[in-house]
Amino acid sequence: MSYDLYLQLAPDAPSDIRERIATLLDADPDDEEFPYANEATGVDALFALDDDLLTVTVNLNRPAFFIREVLDVVDEIHHESPLRMADPAHQGEGEPPMIPYLRDTVHAHWQAANDWAWRAGAATTPIAPERVMEDAALMESWRWNYTCEMTAQVWASMGQEYERLPLVYIVHRGRAARLAQWTGAAAVLPHADVVYVACQGREPCLVEHGELLRRLGARATPTEDGVQIVWDGMPGDITAFLQAQPAVSGQLHGLHASSLVEASVARRLAGGV
Repeated sequence: MSYDLYLQLAPDAPSDIRERIATLLDADPDDEEFPYANEATGVDALFALDDDLLTVTVNLNRPAFFIREVLDVVDEIHHESPLRMADPAHQGEGEPPMIPYLRDTVHAHWQAANDWAWRAGAATTPIAPERVMEDAALMESWRWNYTCEMTAQVWASMGQEYERLPLVYIVHRGRAARLAQWTGAAAVLPHADVVYVACQGREPCLVEHGELLRRLGARATPTEDGVQIVWDGMPGDITAFLQAQPAVSGQLHGLHASSLVEASVARRLAGGV
C-alpha cells in the first residue's frame, strides 16, 4: 500500500525545473519517473513529473522516518519553485482544491494513512517481535545514517579523520537490534546495541555496545551523536578481550529499514487501538 501526494509547480517555475528536480534525485530528466532511494537509510519513494504536476508516492507500513526524509526532498523542490498541493483533507466529490504546500499537514495525513495500513495488515499477519524497535532508537539510528557521510566530510575538512560507518539492523537474541561497525581505527561510533568488530588480523566478533565502551574506558568519549574513540593502536587489554570473544560464524540475520516497526505501533496494535 502507498500514499500519493499531488503537488503543482508554480506557473513561474524556472524553465529548467525538470532538470533541477532530476539532479536532486540523481535521475535522468528525460525519464517520466524519478525514483528516490537512499542506500544509507533504506528510504525510497517515487517522484513523477507531468507538465506542472508532481506526484510523490511513499509506501505505507513503514517507520515514520520514511515520510520525514521524503519531505526533506519535497522541501528542497519547494525552495526551487513554490508548490501547491491537493488538499489531503478533501472528501467531497470532484477534484480536491489546490492549497499551499504544508509539510506538517502532509506528515499528519501520511501518518494517519500509515496507522490505517498497519491495522489492516495486522488483522491478517501479526507483527513478528524481531521486527519491533523502540521509536527513539529507530529515529536516532535513521538520523545517524542520514547524516553519516556528510558529517564525516565536515570532520575531515577540519582535519579530524575519524571513521564513521552506517548502522545496520539485525536480529540479535530474538529482537531487532542496531549494529555498529568498528575496524579498530579512530572512529565515532553511533549509539547501538551491538558492535561488529572487524580489526585487521583478527576474526570478526560481536560485542555488546555498552561492554565495548566500558572496556575502552577513557579512550571513548561521548559526542553529540555517538562516542568518539581516540586511537593510536590496539592496547593489550583490548586485544585480549577481543580475542576471547567468539568469532562471527555464518551470515548475520539482517533487517531492512522498511521491515522495521516502531514499538508504539506494535503496542497500539496489540491493544486493538
